[in-house]
Amino acid sequence: MSEELVDLTIARTKVREFCDSGNPDYALSFLDQIARWPDTTRYLDDNLWLYRQMGDLYLTQSSPEDALSAYRRGYELDPRDLGILKPYSDLLFDAKQTDDGLKVVQSMLLHHKHDLGSTELSTIYAKLGSLYEDEQNYTKARSAFEKSLENTPTFNDALEGLLRVIGQVADPVDVIRVRQKLISSLEDPQNRSIALVALGNDWVNEFNDPGRALDVFEHAVLEWKENEDALSRIATVGAEVGDWRRVGRAYFTLSELAQGDKERAEWIYRSSIVARDHLWEADKALNGFRRVLQLDSSRIDAFKAITSILFDAKDWDEVEASHLSYIATLIEQPDASPQLLSLLWQKLGELYEGTLNRPDDAIFAFGQCSQYRPDDIAIRESVISLSEANEDHFDKAILHLRELYKKDVDVSQTLNRMGKVYMRMKSFDRALGVFRAIDVQGFEIDAQTQSFVEKFNTPMFRPMKRKITESILRDSIFHENMDSRINKVFHFLKMGLSDWTGESQSKYGLKRRDRVKIDEPLAFNNIFKSIGGSINYTDLPKLWHKREQSGLINGALIPEGLIAGDEILGSGREEFMAFVIAKQLFLFKPSFYLPTIRPSDINAFFLLGASYVLPDVRLTMNKELESALKAIRKKVKGANLEQLTQAYQNVGGSADIPFWIETVEDTANRIGFLFADDLNACKNYLEIEPQKITSRSVEDRMKSVIDFSISEKYFDLRETLGLSIG
Repeated sequence: MSEELVDLTIARTKVREFCDSGNPDYALSFLDQIARWPDTTRYLDDNLWLYRQMGDLYLTQSSPEDALSAYRRGYELDPRDLGILKPYSDLLFDAKQTDDGLKVVQSMLLHHKHDLGSTELSTIYAKLGSLYEDEQNYTKARSAFEKSLENTPTFNDALEGLLRVIGQVADPVDVIRVRQKLISSLEDPQNRSIALVALGNDWVNEFNDPGRALDVFEHAVLEWKENEDALSRIATVGAEVGDWRRVGRAYFTLSELAQGDKERAEWIYRSSIVARDHLWEADKALNGFRRVLQLDSSRIDAFKAITSILFDAKDWDEVEASHLSYIATLIEQPDASPQLLSLLWQKLGELYEGTLNRPDDAIFAFGQCSQYRPDDIAIRESVISLSEANEDHFDKAILHLRELYKKDVDVSQTLNRMGKVYMRMKSFDRALGVFRAIDVQGFEIDAQTQSFVEKFNTPMFRPMKRKITESILRDSIFHENMDSRINKVFHFLKMGLSDWTGESQSKYGLKRRDRVKIDEPLAFNNIFKSIGGSINYTDLPKLWHKREQSGLINGALIPEGLIAGDEILGSGREEFMAFVIAKQLFLFKPSFYLPTIRPSDINAFFLLGASYVLPDVRLTMNKELESALKAIRKKVKGANLEQLTQAYQNVGGSADIPFWIETVEDTANRIGFLFADDLNACKNYLEIEPQKITSRSVEDRMKSVIDFSISEKYFDLRETLGLSIG
């Protein structure tokens, strides 16, 4: 048979040439061709060479699975070949093929134990131990690891393996011995430090000896100062046994190792807590907490700890300084917490108000707090209570009382306090305005206050000493949210629609004789002319008399005019007439004419005008709208058309017309009140008003007038117009 076997001598030479020339792929391809022939066609030595060579080349090509397959074929032919056993056992070990791995390692030891050096033998036994460990055969694993150490006593792989398995089969003392042996074998200080932490844990967990454990943990830190695990264990175990000095040192060392300010602050905070609560070192703790705030200003717990220490020491100057310093630090930060700042100001205010008895500073502090917590009624009450008693701060009392009023907080009480402060300020006109607001709402006021109000309530009309200019109207009387751009739109729309919306005098049954002779010496005529002049009428509207007409209305007449009834013309209540006349004269102005006579159509008028001048606005038309549009086109031309177009461009194609009408009505009521100087007259007329331009209740409309009547803007306006008292 041997004469028939293939001799691979030439093949070996060729493979060597391929490898030497850097062509392992060619070598593998060549060997693969040979391997396709049955093993029985080659000598055993050639087969072992073939599969060993293929396995080695596959490893150089990073193909461990193919290498494993090649070595397996060689092993199956001869389980004694060391050149195959070594790499084959390594691959099986890496692939966690435990059963085959054990067989191969055992075969290696069986056939080559006495031929291997101590280092190789230690490695093989350690590998054998790991394989037994994978099978959870801890007794055999321990034996293998120990045999590995017999050959190389400091072999780390064997020591670590023995440490892993010995706890499964031996008592804790053996574990300690092995761990100590392992630590002694380690050359790197960092590795020794890590192993020492494990040893310390054994002393705690297995032997309940925290004292020895702490010594070991500290030894670990000496080996490697950055061992955070060792420091954490010192802190934990030290706290459990009350060794607070060690705990404090551990926390502080951890702060030095921290990567960022927030982490560093946390460790210093813990160290400071230990110093304060367990070591009774208040000064050290105080410095620590202050350092925490420097590193992380959001740590309110550190600030509270500081103030607690200072309060205990009754060091009020330092308490104040700490608050102010912390506030200053926070204010400089763009993301400072408003809640935190408000709390600091509140606490500072309480300190000033109580312990330090410094009301001026308390007022300031509580005032600052309210800026961050505007809805906090209690804080505002604190400011008010302190300010009411201090004439230097009456203005602050008024400011915060106004805020309470805006929030509907006990309105009668709030207004009463406001009026009383104004009285103490000798600002009698403002006090009168506030007390009138209380009175008109039906709230109870004391007799002295009632007498004060009645003294200045007069049914007589007082002419204005100054005219109401456009700037006064705009800045001091117009509703704050009135859109003046819409005013201009309706100013020009009125040009086109006044005749279209107008009615003949005959509709009201008016004849020439019904024209009111404005120069007749009637109170109504005198007030009508006075108010008209004050609000800059050059030519007053025509005035018609219709006996049964209620109040005074815009009749939408052609030509335009107002219609008055017997009651208003003959009324002896001049303040009542003043309110009605002033309101209607204001609403007769071109900008407000249309919403007065056709409030329900005003939105349609706005859209109609927009469709006329803005190309992108389209409106579904009916006959009535087409007629109205035709009227606008006929009357609004040339320069007026250009101004209407510009007004719409300023507003845009859409606007909140219903809200605008409300602002117009509120403004008209303000002007009426300004001339009447009597809230009750305002209320009386609104209750019977014949020509309403919104559906709001009397209460809602009066609320707007009352708010205006107690506003600083109104009080300043009275001074400007020469209406104020005292």
